[in-house]
Amino acid sequence: MTIVYTSAFKNLLEQTMSAGCSDIIPIIRLGRFRFLLLGLVLYLLGALLAACSGCPLHTGKLAIGYLILVTGHLSMHYSNDLFDYEADLHTNPNAVSGGSGILRDYPHLRLAALYIALCLAAFSIVTGAVFTWYYSYPPAYIGLVIFSNLLGWYYAAPPVRLSYRGLGEIATVLGVGVLMPAAGALTIAGSVPPAFLVFLPVLVLYSTSFILSVELPDMEADRAAGKRTFIARKGRSAGLVLIAGANLLATIYLLFLWLITAQALYLVASLVSVLLLVAGLLGIARRPTAGVAAAGFAKMSVGCFMVFLVAMDVSIAAFLR
Repeated sequence: MTIVYTSAFKNLLEQTMSAGCSDIIPIIRLGRFRFLLLGLVLYLLGALLAACSGCPLHTGKLAIGYLILVTGHLSMHYSNDLFDYEADLHTNPNAVSGGSGILRDYPHLRLAALYIALCLAAFSIVTGAVFTWYYSYPPAYIGLVIFSNLLGWYYAAPPVRLSYRGLGEIATVLGVGVLMPAAGALTIAGSVPPAFLVFLPVLVLYSTSFILSVELPDMEADRAAGKRTFIARKGRSAGLVLIAGANLLATIYLLFLWLITAQALYLVASLVSVLLLVAGLLGIARRPTAGVAAAGFAKMSVGCFMVFLVAMDVSIAAFLR
């Protein structure tokens, strides 16, 4: 892996220098850095849930653990744009989906995207290995790092191409709903804390709603490219029903947790979850089946998800003080 990393970095450096300064900005934009915020709030949520189980918040561990996560996350951005190049030719980027659109305008940067993705994934795995050794963590930690990077890579990369085989939703729910918050929890606790397991069903339900929302605007493009996403196969109306159903189940589960525990945190979570519930119901009522309307709904749905996650991070941090 070190040899691959060194060789890839050397090739990337040579190509970047030959490309000229005019390509630096497109290469940066290719990373879609704004979407890293989702990984950050999920990572912090997992870490804070570990703290709820009595684990101390070690800032050094927290910072290095996030470095491992963010480089793997960023690697996925570059590799997905690269391997979704043909699919993205059929669509226009929007606030939540459609890729960055950079490689469509700068196709000569595809090799740079490959090298950057490889370098970032290698850095994530090597740093994860050092972290596991230094803190004497169980092998499961580096196993999680390797698996997460492979999942992000093969989401669109051949020969697996999960998103082209009808497995993109499962991969995203696993990555967003489980692995990203689990990275924070395991970094702090070294094992799976009880509070994380209690909250896990909510994250799984909302990540299901998230990926279906993201797929909505790209239905026509995904069909043209042969991507077997749920929305491409079943249509937007079916996706909207599932989004509303997942959001409803999440609210019911949070209310159930509040009723059996009487903890204020679950009451706050239940109240904030109403945002996503209303968003899902609006999707059913308005049926945004046209491309532009679907993009607007997707932006609202993903925005509500982000509000929920930030609210949970802030609330848990406040309760821990």
